[in-house]
Amino acid sequence: FVGKSLRQIYGVAHDTIVEINALKKEAVNQADRSVIVEVLFIISSITRFEELIKFKNQGSDGELVRSHPPKQESPRGQNKAKTLPRKNLMETGGKRAVLPGNLPVIPPPTSELMGNSIYSIKSPSSAIKKLRKTSVGTPRNKTGAVIRQTLLCRICEQPVMGHMFTGHTELCAVKIQWEVRSLECDNYLRKLATEFKKHFKYQSSHKNPNTMKVEALADLEEITITASNLDNTKTDSLDELIGKMQKYLADDSEMNTLEALIQELHDWLSYKKLVWENIKSSQLLLRTLVGSDSSSTETGLSAHIPSLKDFEILKLLTKGGFARVYIARKRSDIFAIKVLNRQDLNEKTQMENVFAERNIMATTSCPFVVRMFYAFATQDNLFLAMEFLNGGDLFSFLHNMQTFEEEVALFYIAEMVLALEYLHSEGIVHRDLKPDNILVNKNGHVKLTDFGLSHIGLNKQTQGFLDNSKKSTSEKPKQIVGTPDYLAPEVLLALGHDFTVDWWALGVILYEFLIGIPPFYSETTSQIFQNILKGEVCWPEGADISPEARDLIMKLLVDNPAERLGANGADEVKAHPFFKSIEWDTLLVSGSPPFVPGELNPDDMSMFFEDRQKFWPLVEEDFGTVFEESDLQKSSDQFDDFWCINVSNLKEKNYEVMFELLSSLNK
Repeated sequence: FVGKSLRQIYGVAHDTIVEINALKKEAVNQADRSVIVEVLFIISSITRFEELIKFKNQGSDGELVRSHPPKQESPRGQNKAKTLPRKNLMETGGKRAVLPGNLPVIPPPTSELMGNSIYSIKSPSSAIKKLRKTSVGTPRNKTGAVIRQTLLCRICEQPVMGHMFTGHTELCAVKIQWEVRSLECDNYLRKLATEFKKHFKYQSSHKNPNTMKVEALADLEEITITASNLDNTKTDSLDELIGKMQKYLADDSEMNTLEALIQELHDWLSYKKLVWENIKSSQLLLRTLVGSDSSSTETGLSAHIPSLKDFEILKLLTKGGFARVYIARKRSDIFAIKVLNRQDLNEKTQMENVFAERNIMATTSCPFVVRMFYAFATQDNLFLAMEFLNGGDLFSFLHNMQTFEEEVALFYIAEMVLALEYLHSEGIVHRDLKPDNILVNKNGHVKLTDFGLSHIGLNKQTQGFLDNSKKSTSEKPKQIVGTPDYLAPEVLLALGHDFTVDWWALGVILYEFLIGIPPFYSETTSQIFQNILKGEVCWPEGADISPEARDLIMKLLVDNPAERLGANGADEVKAHPFFKSIEWDTLLVSGSPPFVPGELNPDDMSMFFEDRQKFWPLVEEDFGTVFEESDLQKSSDQFDDFWCINVSNLKEKNYEVMFELLSSLNK
């Protein structure tokens, strides 16, 4: 009964939309068309596009059809071989693609990493909230006129008329999810083709090869390759391929040892067909609701795997031991692209840590964390395309000011507490918290960046420094991964650590803000480590520091992690008297940043400390293997699954663009 009712609801909604769209075509004047567009948008908002897709997929028993192939019982019954393990991306570090059994319904009800596309139901940003208050449905300026400017959709990268932009954004975001799923299918089908090819070569190498088995493997490889190259207009061809391989599913004689692989191929082909059906449904609804005013609905959307070709590299921003950061342009937007050398990572980290870095940047939904939009790989490097913030960092601010007034330090530390509270609630430990990694946006609020990677492999190097310090007192300064001043004692001693290492680092940073140098600073790295392990905090004579600030610092710099302030959660840090003037719930909205950079030219790096953050123009010899032309043409089997498109952040970017347009028109 429920399933039948839902299908009836879908039918009524669909018929209503079709009828109203017909009226839209007959409308004589622009005013009538605008009203009809408004009605169409309201209907789409009420019924919710993703819900319509789910209703359309209702089975006869009223249950939703899964958006991934179900585990199917083999036709061979009791002789079924052991199936291949279906491991999650996070468990494998991306060496194996996410299998269909791990793909959730799109869009998911909660924030979740879904293979190569990131779609999370976020708390609306301030821009989105303001936009919803300003214009529900068709965006209008302060005079009530419909906005006719053309805007670029960051999701599909097609021009869209302003009065269609909000409706297009909602539907386009869902549609792109299915397109990315199609790309994932093709990626994994190519992997399966490689497996069939390996088996083919192995069987062919026998002295007396099984001719039928060899021919079957060649046929299966051809089916897989052909399927991976089909686009969503070739539904009949895909059906033929699915039918063609049915005989191998039923074959219980020659192909018994390959049953799991054959079943997996069948699952992926069936899943690809389902994805295509949803792409077509979403295309139809997008075209029906938004209409021909959006050029993207006329040409059709096509998601693609991000690559260096999408970006114009402008300049090198900074260089470090593990990574370089470049400023790049993609159409009208500026990004900061972090480049990681794969060979270095292979030597110093486990692959799952690289994917964890990507996942942290991609799935966090916090105004105090830098957003990541794209990730991709070449033969030699990994790339993370993040939002570019040229408002400076707190290292540069502190260098210019020497020390912060306590009110200034209070504001920045309070926002960092909120950032850490969010990260820890998501199970994320930053582990490299320092002023360099605290960026400032155009409105003066802080954003944390540089997650993972820099802490990995630290323990062995740290132990080396500590061992050397026992042998020699005349050690020259040496560089290790991460800045040693902010490391907690348990990290140095390799005792294992948790989120309390971030609260230790926060105490070091607050001391540095007020005094001008970290509490354990020394000329040599090994001496810094020794000072940290001794735990002696010195207070300069005459330092104008309140008792509350001193008390907070000392409670954050407790050697025992279990007794450190914050060990029981962020609430006990927020309750400290140092923060008595902070309104935590409204800090982002009503708080007054000490300094507001405002809108800056992308080439303006004046907010960064020039002697430390050097900015080089692009020169050929600096590229190395990062931007070699040959590198652009290579692909990496090992990192085929590293790429992702963060649709949630792109959707949010769309709303920010619309809000900025409305703000400029309403001035």
